[in-house]
Formats: sequence, structure tokens, C-alpha cells
Amino acid sequence: MKAQCIRAINVWRKENGMKLLPEVQLRKVDRLATEIMGSKLAADLSAPDDQTRSRAIEDILNLGVGALPAVLEAIETTPKDGEANAQLRVLAKKLSCTVTMVTIEQESAAINEDLKERLDAFEGKPLAKEQWVDLLLFFANELPEGSTGINISVHRTNANSGIEMSVGLTTQWPAYNGSQKLWNTSSSFMVNGNKTRGSISSWSLEYAGKRESYSDFLKTVDTVPTSPQNAAEFNEIEWTLVPE
Repeated sequence: MKAQCIRAINVWRKENGMKLLPEVQLRKVDRLATEIMGSKLAADLSAPDDQTRSRAIEDILNLGVGALPAVLEAIETTPKDGEANAQLRVLAKKLSCTVTMVTIEQESAAINEDLKERLDAFEGKPLAKEQWVDLLLFFANELPEGSTGINISVHRTNANSGIEMSVGLTTQWPAYNGSQKLWNTSSSFMVNGNKTRGSISSWSLEYAGKRESYSDFLKTVDTVPTSPQNAAEFNEIEWTLVPE
């Protein structure tokens, strides 16, 4: 998302004769060695039963996004209507959505140890929507000292680099005269550089602390394309919970 913003700003700066901002350099994850992936994929494709295949797939997932190029090549060389091809496609999508980096926004309030442990648990694994909701529930029910809200965004600018996750805790309370504090919640989904879905509403923190409150968000996440063959399809998902 940051890269897209800079490109858009540079169009305007160029038209107005201004110096261009430096482009964001996309992260690149090195491809795993062919000999490593060859044996892992062979174990998957030759598995005699579902249980053995599940273990082989889990082994490949544990290798991280560096395994993705070889999996995509295997998809092209297996029968498209076969079970192995279908399982490889699912595997490729999970690998392309592996969280490779979790960063804390520069202006964020301090992250306590409990929250840090939960954020660390995202790294090296495919992004799980339930884990995202667990993080929001933890925040709403255990508001970290010194923080007033949370912003979470995940973005993928290149399938081979996986997903980068950014988290920030707000520190300011707005002027409020009512008897109950309310939080603004907003979610947005960027696909191919365009905002395709979004919502804004007001919640009590008690409501934000209930799992059923996120049912619509979970349903929308399911509709976001995650095809690794076209990384541009999925750019960013953002969720914000801040006091209004």
C-alpha cells in the first residue's frame, strides 16, 4: 500500500515539476534450493494416503514462502483436473499468504509482552483470519496500559515475498461528554489497487470483545482473492478500532 501511495504522489509531483520521492523497494524472499523442494514435493505427490499427504504438505508449509516458486511450477506439470493439482493450489495460496514480517508503527504506544507474544506468533505462518480476530479480542478485553485503540494492516505487494503485517496502538482519547465511550471500527480491502469493500461503525468496547461481532469481517475476508499467480489481486486488508 505504501508503494502505491508513493507512486500516486510521484505522478502529482512530476506534473508539478517537483523532485520525486524514492520508490519503496519490495522485499524479496530467496527461493529454496531445488534439491530441497524436489524431495518435499515428491513426498507430497507420491503420498499413498491422505494422512501421509497432509504431513508432507505441512512439511512444505513449514519451509515458508521460499517454497512457493517450486510449488507453482509443480502445479503447471500436474494434471489440472487431478486431486494433486487441487491440493497444490491450496498449498500455494497458503504459502503466498505467509506472514514474513510484523512491524510496529513508529508512533505506536508501547507493546507489552503479552501482545508482543501474540504478534510474534503470526510470523512464519500463513495468515489465519481467526488468529487476527483473536488478537482483536485480546486487545478489546485486555486494553494495554497507555493505549486507546489499535490499527492492523496486512499487505502483499508480491506473492513471492509473502505478507507484511503492521500494527499500531493509538494513545489519544478524544473529547467526550457522553456516559459511554464508543470506538470507531473500520475495515477496508484493497484489491488490485482499488478499495473494493469497506465499513465504518461505532462499537462499545464490550461489543468489540465478543467473537460474534466479527462475523461480517470474517465473511468478507473469505471473498478476497489470494491467487499467488496474480499477486496484484490482493493488496491490503486493514482493521482499525479507535475511540471516537
